[in-house]
Amino acid sequence: MTAADIEYQHIVDQLVHTNWNTSHERISGVEIAVLCRRVERVLQGPQTDAGSLTRDTVFGSRVTEDPAESPLTGETAFRPNSPMGVQTGLAGTATASVPPVTGRAAGSFGDLATVRAMGTGDSAHVIGFDTEFTHREDGTRRIDSYQFSCLDPDDKRFRFDVVLLPLDDSRLAVEDCLAVVVRESGLWRSAGLADPRGVPRRDFWVSGDYRASMDTLYKKNRMSIVLAGHYLNADLTAFARPRRQRGDGRYSDILRRVTSASGGLVSLKPIRMAARTDDHGSGSRWLPLSITVRDTMGQSAPGMNSLAALGSVSGVPKLNVGDAIENMTQYRRDHLVDFLEYGANDAVIVLMYLSALWGFDVIPPVTLSGGGAHALREGVKAYWRIEDSKNAEFVARFQGLVSVDEGQDVSDDGLSYYSVRSLTPVDGDANQVHSAFKKAFHGGWNSSLRVGVFS
Repeated sequence: MTAADIEYQHIVDQLVHTNWNTSHERISGVEIAVLCRRVERVLQGPQTDAGSLTRDTVFGSRVTEDPAESPLTGETAFRPNSPMGVQTGLAGTATASVPPVTGRAAGSFGDLATVRAMGTGDSAHVIGFDTEFTHREDGTRRIDSYQFSCLDPDDKRFRFDVVLLPLDDSRLAVEDCLAVVVRESGLWRSAGLADPRGVPRRDFWVSGDYRASMDTLYKKNRMSIVLAGHYLNADLTAFARPRRQRGDGRYSDILRRVTSASGGLVSLKPIRMAARTDDHGSGSRWLPLSITVRDTMGQSAPGMNSLAALGSVSGVPKLNVGDAIENMTQYRRDHLVDFLEYGANDAVIVLMYLSALWGFDVIPPVTLSGGGAHALREGVKAYWRIEDSKNAEFVARFQGLVSVDEGQDVSDDGLSYYSVRSLTPVDGDANQVHSAFKKAFHGGWNSSLRVGVFS
């Protein structure tokens, strides 16, 4: 037996009498243990303290939690006792101006008209994601696990938890990890694919034209998903960096396609990444993933964006492993069941928080503030009755700015903030107004005159 075989057998022995299904596979050239379970979504009420691993027990195929806590649904997790959505007869209350949404419980945060207006209106399967790792003395990290959680596409009362455990000190490619999640959860069927591995190369390949081949593949077979995590600066960097491939290999590196926003990492546009089977030639299969990256750091209010805070309001309390967090490699080796519960729970928090906030299988806005800007723009466009117009017309009418054509000279009028963004005032009146705004703004004074905590 190889070292990987011995490690896998050690994992299997520790998971006897649990609801984890295991398999020994090789993905991204790395031998791994694939762990999967289908569990019922059981939510607890809001918590004030982080949960303990000893509070959760696993029986059969269901994770049961403290029955003394009144369970919440995705609709009531945010405002279980709020009068919002209940007719009070007072002007300005929720139902005085906004009709209730049918088919959902009253009082839901996601039912507020302002929140609905902030949404993108686009749908995709949401996959919560997290990793566990251990820092070495030289500052590098050993990745101990990749864990994912998504709703059952056939029955939203259940979810799938998928954990990938590398059997040696190697990293996995993001597209290969997601391909396993798509396969194990059955998401491939909901996308209309005939095979979980994707589409045979011979069905879409255009000889000599890589870009045309990809366009053909994605036109009919795109698998749209949202990869969501909490503080992805730590977790998204845990994947293996890709090798340069034919075509333009840089597009296979997810880190080249994300940007920093609200303390996390997000993608401004969907990212194409195709997971491929190991065999070569026309019979190889390609799974065309269209990945939207979201970070819950930007999906919550400042000061309330810790994972524990998000878990509290969404009914999934964050677990605590104490000092073991300093050496998760050892914790995985000695306490695998608890290790899995802790790791999977973080991915579940992300999934359930976004589901409670925006709804099931909804692509969240890039950030909450971005969603607010979207709601403002759409509201003003509706007021002006220009809903079908392009955003450029809105910017011209609302801000008095127009785009600068490439190569067009712009006079130095002191409005460099806009010129570097390829924007210029639409006319002389707009120029005078913006110049006046610029001269009237003097900024503020931010300082800490006394250091300490005062009441």
